[in-house]
Amino acid sequence: MKKILISCFIMMVPVLLHAQITIGTGDMPVAGHIYPIVTGQASGTADFATTGASTTWDFSTLTVASNSPDTILSISQLPITYIVSFFTSTFAERSNGSMSLGLSFALQNVYNVFKNTSSSFKQTGFGGEVQGTPLPVFYNPNDEIYQFPLNFNNTFSSNSAYVFQLPTIATFGQQRSRTTTVDGWGTLILPNGSYQVLRVKSDITDIDSIYVDQFGTGFNLPVQLTHEYKWLAVGKGTPMLQINTNDILGNETVSSIRYQDFGPSAIENISADNSEINIFPNPTSDYAFVMPSGKFQNEKMLITDVTGRVLNEISVSSTEVTTIDLTRFSEGIYFVQIINDGNFDSVQKLIVNR
Repeated sequence: MKKILISCFIMMVPVLLHAQITIGTGDMPVAGHIYPIVTGQASGTADFATTGASTTWDFSTLTVASNSPDTILSISQLPITYIVSFFTSTFAERSNGSMSLGLSFALQNVYNVFKNTSSSFKQTGFGGEVQGTPLPVFYNPNDEIYQFPLNFNNTFSSNSAYVFQLPTIATFGQQRSRTTTVDGWGTLILPNGSYQVLRVKSDITDIDSIYVDQFGTGFNLPVQLTHEYKWLAVGKGTPMLQINTNDILGNETVSSIRYQDFGPSAIENISADNSEINIFPNPTSDYAFVMPSGKFQNEKMLITDVTGRVLNEISVSSTEVTTIDLTRFSEGIYFVQIINDGNFDSVQKLIVNR
């Protein structure tokens, strides 16, 4: 009897190793973290259609086109206008580019703002600058991206909208319909390894509208049909892989591929020339982060300019991400120095670009 039980257990091991997972609120992004996201290129046609139970998705041939890390900030790290506007939200993601509004208008220095609760994960709004002026925009209702817990075959729908005005110029609005299905689970193979994942698909319909003050008239832009395919793993924060597509006359065209890459290509900007200080991103614009290192034992970090003038002094930890606020720094080269018991320990160059 004992031998039979052992044999049954051995036969079940592969099944247990590849059982479907559950994704919850604790698996979402966390403020103060930088997720090593890269923009990928597929060597052939990206197979985002195949899905189902116990599926293996092989994307091992993806190559890195560029680094585009997800920098997650607490609400208190945002410009004061956004802190006041989004104080009930959980965190913000610093966008890597501008946000087009149509008619040649675009928001710069964009932050996407989210709220993470035990029951759902929603985008509450976004903020961006128009000619240097910060503009908060609210989703009302919020754009519900996930309902927790996420399990295979879950389906849910949500509607969201926003409206905001650029005084004397135009009023912009959007109505969004999102239908989300957890349509698969299994193993995702990326260039850096294999992961047990849930596959989540969202079908999105956007109707954008513009009212132009000068002409006293408004109109709707063509309906946009897009799809988001996400592969989520336990404790990884952002999707391990996300493929976005545009739907044109019933045909899907891939618009972007982004995935987490823990290999050298994703951290090429972190490596220090002559130290163990890991700063990311570098170059940067407004914020940089010093990654935890066992080397730091409650030491002191100095930010200096090229003349050696100390501009800031921060305590660093061996277990927590340390934020460097550079919003008041001019473009240029700076140096991050670690001082241990009053003695110089190591240094890293930090570049501020805007």
